[in-house]
Amino acid sequence: MYNSEKKRNIILKNCGNSEWNLKSKELKKKSIYLKKPFFVFYSSSDGCGDKISLLINRTKHPKECFFSADESCLITISVANILSSFYEKKENNKKTFFKILDNFSAMIKKKKYKLNDFKELEIFKDINEFPNRIECVNLVIRSFINVISNYKKNNIKK
Repeated sequence: MYNSEKKRNIILKNCGNSEWNLKSKELKKKSIYLKKPFFVFYSSSDGCGDKISLLINRTKHPKECFFSADESCLITISVANILSSFYEKKENNKKTFFKILDNFSAMIKKKKYKLNDFKELEIFKDINEFPNRIECVNLVIRSFINVISNYKKNNIKK
């Protein structure tokens, strides 16, 4: 679906100026302003030193999502940016977003998937050809799942 040049352009576009990707200091200020905590996640792979901080200001429906990936690679930043933009779409609820994450994860594992209106994630379809980059994608998926799943458990008020 996407040739190498198109993939490269999408990755670079999503690593550039993003309304969701904040510097660490800016994320801390945003957290204080919104009175919402942010959570920090580290790669579980020895070959990857990526770190991502994620802040979700959730009401009944997804509202705002910010991340800081100052210590992360282009793949991690790009995936986080794309997922943040999908999360904030008003028509997406928690269930819809989890379906996106499940299908994205299935695609990474070379299993059957259906991304429908979220085709931009398919730029990572061949990430398995670069085994050291799989963790970059999985780090972001795990981070979103953890924060969204534990929203109430972490005493984050709606």
